[in-house]
This record gives sequence, C-alpha cells and structure tokens, in this order.
Amino acid sequence: MDMSDHLLSQAFQAFTHPIAIMDSQFTIVYVNQAWSSFSNQYSPPSNVEWIGYNYYQPESTLDYDSGEFKTLVIQGLTKLRNGTLSNFTMEYPSHNDGNAWYEMKIDRFQYNDSTYFIISHQDISQRKSLERENQRLTRTDPLTKIANRRRFDEFLDYEWHHCRRNQHPISLAIVDIDGLKAINDSFGHEIGDNCLREVAQKMKQYTGRASDMCARLGSDEFVALWGNTSRGQSLKLAHNLLNEINTVPISALDGQDAGHLGVSIGLCSIVPTDNDFKAFVTMSDSLMYEAKQSGKNRINVRSR
Repeated sequence: MDMSDHLLSQAFQAFTHPIAIMDSQFTIVYVNQAWSSFSNQYSPPSNVEWIGYNYYQPESTLDYDSGEFKTLVIQGLTKLRNGTLSNFTMEYPSHNDGNAWYEMKIDRFQYNDSTYFIISHQDISQRKSLERENQRLTRTDPLTKIANRRRFDEFLDYEWHHCRRNQHPISLAIVDIDGLKAINDSFGHEIGDNCLREVAQKMKQYTGRASDMCARLGSDEFVALWGNTSRGQSLKLAHNLLNEINTVPISALDGQDAGHLGVSIGLCSIVPTDNDFKAFVTMSDSLMYEAKQSGKNRINVRSR
C-alpha cells in the first residue's frame, strides 16, 4: 500500500458516519469501523459478514427491514445501476428505536475505469425532532394549545373525503364565546385569555376520537368537528358542551363574581356528496351568527 492509499484508508476510517464501498453489482468491498459499530447496534443480524454482502439481492438484502423500506432501497439501487440516478438519498426511522432517524445516501464514483458506489448512514434524529416540533407549533394555537386553523383545515379536508367515501355523516359546530370583548374591557386580557383556555379544555373533552377535532379559528371563535356523527348525536354533544361551558366562572382578578361563560353555537350535519366542504363551514358559521342574534348562549342546528 503506497502513501496515498494508506492516507485514504486512514481518512476513511476516521469518518464518524457509517460508510461502506460497493462494487458495480452493489457487493460491499470495504467498510469503516463506524459501519461495523452501527450495524451491530441497529441491525438484527449483528454477526453478518459485511465484506461480500450484496445490498441489491431482495432475498438477502435487508431481510430484517420492513417491506416498504426494502422496496424503496431496491428501486433506488436499480436506478443507480441503470444510470437514471447518479445518487440516491432516503430518510428512514430506526428499526429498533422509533425516535431515531437516519439518512442513507449512495453516490456513484469511478476508480481505475470501474464503477463503485459509496453508501453512508447519517444520524438525523435531532433534525427530525426539530422538524416535528416546528410542524407541531405551526399547527397549534399558542394560547390554548389546541389545533389552529391550518391544522383544522387539513383535518377537515381528510375527514370530509373519508366520510364521503364511506357515506358517513359529518358534523361541524362553530362555537363563539359571548361577550369576550366586554370581558377583556372590564376585567383585562388576562381574564379573557383564561376564558379562552377554559373553553378549549372543555371542547377537548368532547372531541376525543380519532375522527374528531377541536380548534381555535381565531379571536373568540372555536370549532368542533365530529366525523361519522349524525345530527342527533352531534346535537347531544353540543348541548353537553354548552352546559359544561356555562359552568365556567368569569373570575375577576379582585375575586368579584362576574358570572359564567356563555357561547353561541352553529351546528350543521351532512352526509358529503361532493368534494366541496366550504359551503358546510359557511352554513355552520351562519347558524352561529343566527344563534347570537336570537339571544346568545344557545345552539342553532341544521342538517341537509
């Protein structure tokens, strides 16, 4: 081994990321120490002999991985082999630790007129964790800690089409706090914010299924969505919600009795027949405003 080969080998071993070199048929010809440590820690076949291991053969490659993961890897390797891709990158969760994520990257290179591929696995768990947290924050109302309008719109789109496919009813309640501006003006925004949090917590109690969601749309307006829920079922839920909210005291800072919260609710139930749910939301919103005009702290319901 000459000086350049020795230097290259030392540099290769110095990498902290798991790295392997494969020939043109995706048979591993060289691995660094980090690769051996990584495979022993995260891969079930800990006694595998990596030199000579073929990454492409479906019957031998990644037998311990999920079928979907194996399929995606084979598809990527196929495109690398036929020249469709010059490199292939895929992110995947750890097979043993659901909180750990890795990025697999494969690049083509030439050496002595032969084609080789270099494959590496990099731990991206911290980045994925930050991405998940950022995604959660962009879909969560910072004051009440429930879903915001963006998250609600995404969920409504999904649940609407799910109910349409299965011909299930879907119900939507627009909930608006009565007199929140007066509460803020009389007792301050701290009391008003507490009222918003209390309403959010009450709504969470009545939207506990996977097909349900509550969200704050903005200011004093909330929404509750109930998938696969009929008019009668949703009306009962709305009445219970209204009664629960009516028990929430408007507690002033000086302890004086300021009464209890009230809300106006517009409730609409429908079995979807098309892809347009905007009219559904508009109808619920109109029903809520009619409830306010009719005296507040009540439910206005309609189905179609």
